[in-house]
Amino acid sequence: MGVKLGRLNSREAFSANWVIAALSDFNGQLQARDFVRLIHYAAQNALNLVPYPDRLLPPSAIKNALDPCSSKKIEETPNEISALKEIFKKLKNVPQELKQVPFDRNEYELTSMEIDIMTQTGIIKEYNGKYYFPEIIRRDLGFTLATHVRQKVLTLLKRAMNK
Repeated sequence: MGVKLGRLNSREAFSANWVIAALSDFNGQLQARDFVRLIHYAAQNALNLVPYPDRLLPPSAIKNALDPCSSKKIEETPNEISALKEIFKKLKNVPQELKQVPFDRNEYELTSMEIDIMTQTGIIKEYNGKYYFPEIIRRDLGFTLATHVRQKVLTLLKRAMNK
């Protein structure tokens, strides 16, 4: 069953479920290097924290490890899928006040080809005419979540994993 990402009586997710959800794309894929990075950064973070009584890594160390993992993901992915380079550049240049998930593709002047590339690679998922990013992508692009969106992102991810 695992341990929660907080106190045992908290409303936090179970650690394993959170890690899978945070690192997976919308094709239901999780890359081993992202997992190794998360553990690496979490271990580094843990060195500066008070040890958690029943965990190897404190929950906050794990949660705070996702941002640097996201940065590396955004840095490396365009090297593997060159079509994403200009798309990520366009998304990074969106004014911060407009960076919110879910989004309408017209807000960012994304072409249908760009949408198709991001959909095929698991970078976005369309639901009811709006688009969502998985956590590992959303973080470094600087997008915030609209109210109650976290549940929708997890639901979309679960659907992707159960294909």
